Amino acid sequence: MKIKTWETEHGLATLANGMEYNRGNLVIPADGLYYVYSQLSYRFRNDLPEDSGKEERVFQIIHYTYRRNSYPEPKQIMKTAKSTCWSKRVEFGLYTSFQGGVFQLQKGDKIWVSVSNAPLICFDETSSFFGAFMLY
Repeated sequence: MKIKTWETEHGLATLANGMEYNRGNLVIPADGLYYVYSQLSYRFRNDLPEDSGKEERVFQIIHYTYRRNSYPEPKQIMKTAKSTCWSKRVEFGLYTSFQGGVFQLQKGDKIWVSVSNAPLICFDETSSFFGAFMLY
């Protein structure tokens, strides 16, 4: 599932040096070498009763970053995956996934983040964020 709503104007959000945001995509303003980063924090409220017979809740958490350019199909540029088990003895299950990499991007390229289990993401501005900046 593509994340379509990132905060771009308030709090810690920053769009600078020609970077644009459009429906979940960052639009690259100029050809160059970019550092692309994304962090997602997952928070699961454990509602399993102690006597449920189940020892844990298992979730597969996959975090992708994609690039679309002039080619018809988007290209996956980063992926983080984890199968996580949260014990029924904890109130919350917590997990953070961070990605960062350097990519040669072109003016007009679009980058975005997709995930599995989107309802588990905590969108607090210090927990989940996405961005890119030009290195050269």
